[in-house]
Amino acid sequence: MLFEPDILLASQYGTARPPDSPCRRLVAAVLERALLDAVGRTARQIDRDDALAWFASEDEAPFSFRWLAAQLGFDAEWLRGRIRELQHAGSLRTAVAALVAPTVESKTRRAA
Repeated sequence: MLFEPDILLASQYGTARPPDSPCRRLVAAVLERALLDAVGRTARQIDRDDALAWFASEDEAPFSFRWLAAQLGFDAEWLRGRIRELQHAGSLRTAVAALVAPTVESKTRRAA
């Protein structure tokens, strides 16, 4: 879902390919770890905060988010938007679960 393009143009098809060299695989692995830390269900809060700060950074040094996105052919702003969507969807799921859970508990207590 995260990497599903809104629209894939013919010019983007060539850059949207799996890593084919050890260097590109390393860069892809760094991005994958950051994504799991930022929006993964099992990430610790400290790792989540670090990953989100890394994604928000405007630094262009090697292994910064903007540099990494350029190496893999991703639009950094598009990827940031996808991450925000997932964060928002996750926070909505948590909010809905918090609202529904007390209702389910109270029904089971009444039934007992």
